[in-house]
Formats: sequence, C-alpha cells, structure tokens
Amino acid sequence: MLEKQQKPKFLNLFQISMPVTALVSILHRLSGLLLVLMLPVIVYAFHVSIQNKIQFEALLNYFNSTLFQIILIAIVWIVLHHIFAGIRYLLIDIELGVSLSVAKLSAWFANIAALIITLLFAIRLLT
Repeated sequence: MLEKQQKPKFLNLFQISMPVTALVSILHRLSGLLLVLMLPVIVYAFHVSIQNKIQFEALLNYFNSTLFQIILIAIVWIVLHHIFAGIRYLLIDIELGVSLSVAKLSAWFANIAALIITLLFAIRLLT
C-alpha cells in the first residue's frame, strides 16, 4: 500500500511562491472589491461638494493635500489594474491567450502596464 504524503497544516501565504497568473487573479478580485467599497465615499464627496461654496472649497483643500494625492495614486493603480486584468479575462473568455505561456505573458503585461501608467500619473501629479 502506498504511504500518504503528509501535507503541511499551517501554510504561510508569504512563503508560497504563487504564479503570476494567480497573483493577477487575486489582485483583480481585491481591486474590484475596493472599487465597490469606494463608491459610498465618492457619493459622499459629491454630496458634500454640492452643498455650498464653503464645503466645496474645504473639499478642494483636502484634495490638494499630500495624503489625498498618495491615496489618489493608489486609486489610479487600482482602477488601471482592474481594467487591464479585466480585459485579460475578457480575452480569455473568448479563448484568446488560453495557453500557459500567453496567459503568463498577459498577466505580466497587466501588472506592468498598470504600474507604468500609475508611475507616469504620479510623476505628473507630484511635479
């Protein structure tokens, strides 16, 4: 009889080497969740901005702060990653890029494209 191979009981997710395709999948789901969770904040900011001129100017002052600019850079990355990964999944749905080599390449493209455009946005915003 074959002996059963012992499997680890407590996996440390930081020590597991995930393929880039899995990383893109996880980040796509997280970015989608964060985009949905940001909707009430965006609606509230819009509500505050249309109340009166004083609140609008206060909101503009907040938008000009360094903290908000850093948050905005993160939001831009979230949106861009979600778009690029979403396009990747739409192409996979129509059976383009299904092979492992093309899937890895498109996953790297989604990550790198979102990162490069976010860096260009950050440079433009902070200069």
